Amino acid sequence: MPEIIITCHKNSECENYKNDICNFLCKWFITKNNFLFEEFATLSDNLNRQDYFYTSEVNIIIKAITNTEVSEEVFDYLREYVNKH
Repeated sequence: MPEIIITCHKNSECENYKNDICNFLCKWFITKNNFLFEEFATLSDNLNRQDYFYTSEVNIIIKAITNTEVSEEVFDYLREYVNKH
């Protein structure tokens, strides 16, 4: 089962997102759930500020369960939405 692992950072983007290495599912998930990534990044920052003996890192794992066919019209809309944001 293919999976994508996204580490939550302060800018809510994975390192590959800016370099166009990130695949479309990853870009869509980050764009659509930006608020969630910001919350997890803040949580991770707060946990790392404490005097603990460890650091934290929040990872989100996306597991594709099936190959989904998306019509060209819907995919064009999604691609346009992701490129705007």
